[in-house]
Amino acid sequence: MELEFDPTDSNVFYFSTSGSLFKCNRKDSMVPTKLITEGLGAPTALSMSDEGFLLVGFSCGSIA
Repeated sequence: MELEFDPTDSNVFYFSTSGSLFKCNRKDSMVPTKLITEGLGAPTALSMSDEGFLLVGFSCGSIA
């Protein structure tokens, strides 16, 4: 499991499991939103830029 917080909004964070990627915005809801990653394999690494852009590495070798 990977976890990254948005540096521009502490209420927003992203996390990955062995098969899915999720976004949670605690201002809107405590229920995470599953992001669409079909065809990319499992998310293996997350990195958040200082400007709030999320970079995700996938097991298939793709970066999105």
